[in-house]
Amino acid sequence: MTVTFFTRAGTVGIIADLSGSYSLGRGDAFTGQAPVRALDTRDPNRRGAGRTGSRGRGQLTIADLPADATSVAARRAVMNCP
Repeated sequence: MTVTFFTRAGTVGIIADLSGSYSLGRGDAFTGQAPVRALDTRDPNRRGAGRTGSRGRGQLTIADLPADATSVAARRAVMNCP
């Protein structure tokens, strides 16, 4: 599954912590998990590194989800970092 983040203005860093997924095939069931940092563009050693520019977008491909997952639950933060 791929999640896309869009920016409107400025150059920003994006952080996303994955905490579960939803699957329609299981009666709209939520499968929770301990939060995992899936994206951190501030850290050059992490997946998805690199700040996102004005009107830019960043994509995150999430592996290890149930095959019938239709969406994910994630906490995201966007910041203007140096």
